[in-house]
Amino acid sequence: MAMRKVILFLSLFLFISANPVFCQDDKAPDFTLNDLEGKAFEFSKFSGKQAALLFFWTTWCPHCRSAISRISREHEALAKDGVALLAVNIEEPKERVGKFVDDLKAGGHKVDFSILMDEQGGVARSYSVIGIPTFILVDKQGNIVFKNHYFPDDYKDKI
Repeated sequence: MAMRKVILFLSLFLFISANPVFCQDDKAPDFTLNDLEGKAFEFSKFSGKQAALLFFWTTWCPHCRSAISRISREHEALAKDGVALLAVNIEEPKERVGKFVDDLKAGGHKVDFSILMDEQGGVARSYSVIGIPTFILVDKQGNIVFKNHYFPDDYKDKI
């Protein structure tokens, strides 16, 4: 029985330490994605200038819907603290995402942050996104300082 507990503990430890959700202080991969209007956005323009909160999401995910409602309320505070909010939609058609954003706005949500289209999922893969929503906080030096499935309430302390 004690051996099972040791094996369970070690398995859990290995899973947590190997799971990229818990890795920090890695360099954020550079990327270029189009926004909803088709304009190219280059992440490298932020490096050394501004912190960024990457929010990986989809329209069909109920937790993402809840999270996007929250970040639409938090966006102004993030901006005041020098954090750019980048909502990266993963592998959905632009039309579906556009309708979703229009519905949010019609419902009274302020969506005045960048909605980026990761149509092939390459950026999500480069950030080792496993499960959504995923929040990744990148400091001014381009280091990943937070990565998890919830909004980092203490984001100011991390940047």
